[in-house]
Amino acid sequence: MFRTMPVTMWLIALSLAAILGFVISPRHVLAFVAGDPRQYPWTLFTYPFLTVMNPLGWAFMMAVLWWVGGQMESFWGSRKLLVTWLTLSAMHDLVTLVCTGRPEIGMTLPLGSLCVAWTVLNPRAQIMLMLIIPVSGVIFRYITLVGMFLWSDLSGNPLSGVGAVLVGLAAGYWTAATPARQLWPGRPRKARSSKSKARLKLVEKAPPGNVLAPVPELTTTLEKDIDRILDKIRVDGIGALTPDERRTLDEHSVRLRKGD
Repeated sequence: MFRTMPVTMWLIALSLAAILGFVISPRHVLAFVAGDPRQYPWTLFTYPFLTVMNPLGWAFMMAVLWWVGGQMESFWGSRKLLVTWLTLSAMHDLVTLVCTGRPEIGMTLPLGSLCVAWTVLNPRAQIMLMLIIPVSGVIFRYITLVGMFLWSDLSGNPLSGVGAVLVGLAAGYWTAATPARQLWPGRPRKARSSKSKARLKLVEKAPPGNVLAPVPELTTTLEKDIDRILDKIRVDGIGALTPDERRTLDEHSVRLRKGD
């Protein structure tokens, strides 16, 4: 799993380490991991690791992170998931700090925003809420946003809840606005890198004296397959992929990451 979704697994491992450290030395770990970012700037990104102390609650939270984070990392790539997670964590911490005067703690809000992004890619997916009630991805999005509002509103300041919802909506909007064919926003250099690597392999296999021969249609066929799969994800969600399509997408993502 560390090979296929390393960022997701590292987030889970760091959360476990923070919880164990808190049990050993609560005061020091609380200040170092989830202290005031005005004194400890790195806590803008580390506070989610110190999440639910109840073992069952922590296991449930990590299961959601493994499920949602793993799928998003498979579709987005590790780098994009990491930057998205760090950005969401910092935004939620700053909103809570401005509205309530205290820093955020726990994984609830950044994970909630990541779930909102997941529902944008999987609007028709069926989710068993509390393992009992089947709901669609769209309904799950609204339930998540309401939960984020209520969680933040526990501080007694409704603005904190509104801010949390706005960050979640921003995550969903950014996900929808990012072209599906582009695994990283900006100039699609990864796509060119993938084509170059495919052409290089074909040239290396070409017979001597034929280095400048035209590239076969293998690369074009692969690109068409990837485009078709990404279009299917945009319409029906990643859960609608067949095992063969999922395997093709995973292999393509691995090749892109190796090209960094």
